[in-house]
Amino acid sequence: MSTSGFELRNPRRAWRISTGILIGLLFVIPIAYVLMISFEQPGHFVAHPLVPPASPTVSNFGAAWSQGDLGPEVLNTILYSVVAAAISVVLSLMIAYPVARKLIRSATTIYRIFVIGVCIPLPVIPLFIEAQDLHLYNSQIGYILLHVEPGLPLGVILLTAFVMSVPEELDEAAWLDGCGYLKYLFRSWRRWPGRASSSRSCTRCSRCGTTSSGRWCSCRTPRCSR
Repeated sequence: MSTSGFELRNPRRAWRISTGILIGLLFVIPIAYVLMISFEQPGHFVAHPLVPPASPTVSNFGAAWSQGDLGPEVLNTILYSVVAAAISVVLSLMIAYPVARKLIRSATTIYRIFVIGVCIPLPVIPLFIEAQDLHLYNSQIGYILLHVEPGLPLGVILLTAFVMSVPEELDEAAWLDGCGYLKYLFRSWRRWPGRASSSRSCTRCSRCGTTSSGRWCSCRTPRCSR
């Protein structure tokens, strides 16, 4: 019985290992090819695109940095990502806590509205119209605010679920000790919802770090179109 069972499991194991190796190669080969051509001369790449370079060079990285003007774009990406993520996490926490603890009326309805907001596609055209009406189009502040608004539904859902997992006895102990609402909210936020807020921050940074076209943020100075 044991020998036959081993013989039956062995082909399955070999199939899983071979499938895992194949999937790994599908991911590794394109990355390796991109790294290879990054060290090639332009002429060598045009003549022999699949042949490794005989004399690798790192001048392509300096040329890409200077010609693409990546320095200001990297700084703008960091600025927009960090600021938008911080504002999104703070607002999500301030909404999620009373919803999770049912401190407001129709908390369940409000939570369902945010769930629906995650499923609805991003309204790009209304956001641009809103930005133009508020004179925030093509400005740093407007870019940050327009990335905060779409990220609130997911942030509220993540933090609501996390707050609901925290015992309410901690809240009651804080109220008995005379701790205020905002003081308790933000001091406790640094301890118990750290994991949820960290995941929310990473999600927000990954979204606002790049534009809808996939490029890094390149808006350098506040400007109005009209």
